[in-house]
Amino acid sequence: MNRFTYKGFTLLFLLFCQTLLIAQEKGEYEGPFQIGKYTGNARYQYYTSATDTVLDGPFLFQKSNLETLLKEQDSSFTIKGNFIDALANGPWQFQFGKYTSDSKSEVVDFEYRILVSGTQEMATGVLSEGLPDGDWHITVQEVENSEVTNILFKSEFNFEKGVPQQSFKIESDSSALVGRFLRNGVAHDAWTSYGSNALEVDETWYFEEGLLQKIVFDATGEEVPVFDMYAPQYEMISLDDRFLLLLRYNLRDKIGQGNTLQLLSKNREVYQKINTILTQLGSVPFDTNIKVQVPVYALDSLQKETLERISDNLTQASELSKTILSNSHLNIIRRTDTDAQYWYSVTEKLVSEFLSPLESYVDLYQNQIFEFVNPSTVEGRIFPVGIPDKTIEVQVGQEPFQLPEADAFNFQGSGLQAMEQISVYAQMSMEYILDQLSNKLSNDVQIQSLKELENDLISINNGIEKQIDSLSPQLPENYANALKNLGETANEELATYANISNPGEKLSFGEDLQSCLEDIRSLIKLLSNFPEKIKEIKALYTDDIWNPFMATVMEEEVKKRIVEAYRDILVPYFVQTISQTGECDRFALLREQIVYANNRMVGLRNEETRKLERKLKRARTAEEILKLFQQQIPKED
Repeated sequence: MNRFTYKGFTLLFLLFCQTLLIAQEKGEYEGPFQIGKYTGNARYQYYTSATDTVLDGPFLFQKSNLETLLKEQDSSFTIKGNFIDALANGPWQFQFGKYTSDSKSEVVDFEYRILVSGTQEMATGVLSEGLPDGDWHITVQEVENSEVTNILFKSEFNFEKGVPQQSFKIESDSSALVGRFLRNGVAHDAWTSYGSNALEVDETWYFEEGLLQKIVFDATGEEVPVFDMYAPQYEMISLDDRFLLLLRYNLRDKIGQGNTLQLLSKNREVYQKINTILTQLGSVPFDTNIKVQVPVYALDSLQKETLERISDNLTQASELSKTILSNSHLNIIRRTDTDAQYWYSVTEKLVSEFLSPLESYVDLYQNQIFEFVNPSTVEGRIFPVGIPDKTIEVQVGQEPFQLPEADAFNFQGSGLQAMEQISVYAQMSMEYILDQLSNKLSNDVQIQSLKELENDLISINNGIEKQIDSLSPQLPENYANALKNLGETANEELATYANISNPGEKLSFGEDLQSCLEDIRSLIKLLSNFPEKIKEIKALYTDDIWNPFMATVMEEEVKKRIVEAYRDILVPYFVQTISQTGECDRFALLREQIVYANNRMVGLRNEETRKLERKLKRARTAEEILKLFQQQIPKED
């Protein structure tokens, strides 16, 4: 009986293993291989799961070319390690070299050896489920005739399951940095940088539980505060490219006094090189995972939309400025044509006084560090001599330039609003100047500008058509009709554009059309979001109320008149108006009204609104409701 049971179990086990092996289809590959920019020969083991190839077992990827070395320069590499179920595990070695040879050779143990010179980069350590674990050493060495002559860079970290522990050391051939962490990998205490003399302190960074409070430059004794220690809110982030950019922004002219930032940047670079390889092989990200704290000045959705518009305005204005300043024909005639020289000079002034500072402003947002910068300091940093004037002085004796619509702009408002006004003024000024120069610019430039513009128009319109095709079947009939009208209007405007023959007029109309299509694209998104937005508003204006008679918690809608005004009057009005409107100017206004109404519904939830609710009882039109919403805005102290 026991023998039968044992045989039966053995048979079942073997059948199970066979099924598993068939499902996984284990195999081994040896041959040409590529990871990003690295091309060579690889040998590795794997299994297939469904349609995926999963690395599992020893991995070797390498390249070297003796013929290339002897002729000019050879870039070699060796990447060696092990995978378990797609995750890098166990000891790993990364070696990269750039070598040349003067064909000198020597014989060692019956083998010819070629002497090489160049640089070698080596990284070694252990990975546990893709994460660094234990000591990791990275070195960059200078090699001459196959002997190490100098250590250009050296990095030593200790990890526990991906979290840096205790202390670290980073060295270059002229400086060194040592620092320590808390057990959770958070930067802490003093990080000290030494110069070429290991006994001379270069600079010291002082962290308090991740927050870099100050930097002391020992050569001068200067103490520089870095981050606000009394900010209302903080966020823990990685010591990554964002943090390094943030430091460069905060330190500005102090940045060149010490070596810490350069050493951290170089260390980040070599770790990212390994990370790129491992992640492309399917493993998890590889990093030092150092954590730091930074102050947070959070942006709401409306502020982010404003920053997007500022970025768009800057892009358009910059492209127009390049069209003007790089035009070869204009550069020739401006030497004798005073009018051309005047507009060229105004453009240069707009670039230096408006566009270049705004570029720094937009860079903060695009590099995802805007929310970590104290808003009260930004304007002073990007406009050190003050907010630019709407009147631009060119040369003594020449009439200053001012946009005809200048009185409609206010540069003195609050931060983002003022920046948007400045960006719009710059964009419109560039358009105005280009219009003034249209008869002086070469036809080639106008044709090129039209080609670029038409590519943008086609791209935006294709996107509009795809949006409408995918959204219409999912929405009620009145919504679908509104989307249809937006699509038809876009096509009609494009047809009008196509029938214009004059290049100057076509360019001007096309630029306006591009803005119109962008508004249409925004309206499609806003329109399709109404059903979900109504649900969000309902949930926002619903409170959980305890009912003592039922002994249960019940939902109760609050401020019903405000919700009804939005749901029953404003939304239907917007949908119907979009269905019946074919004018681009109206589209821009509708977009602004919808965004405004959505944001006011969020704000009104926490405001005192009893007076507003009484007035809404008598309101019957969307215009009345929007006006009442505007009146409700609390006055600033």
